[in-house]
Amino acid sequence: MHPIVNTSPAERLYAVTIMANDLGAMQRGFEHLVTSGQPAVLDDTDKAAVFPGFTAPRR
Repeated sequence: MHPIVNTSPAERLYAVTIMANDLGAMQRGFEHLVTSGQPAVLDDTDKAAVFPGFTAPRR
């Protein structure tokens, strides 16, 4: 396990993680690891940081 901690009280931290199949070495399997996490809701600021070229829809 490699934790990532945002030490800034004001700035957002984005981390890109590349995961590979564990070929059965991980207890309950790789799919369980990926699908058992807590979903996060991305607001327009997050989407703009993660997806280059994103523009928020006009309301």
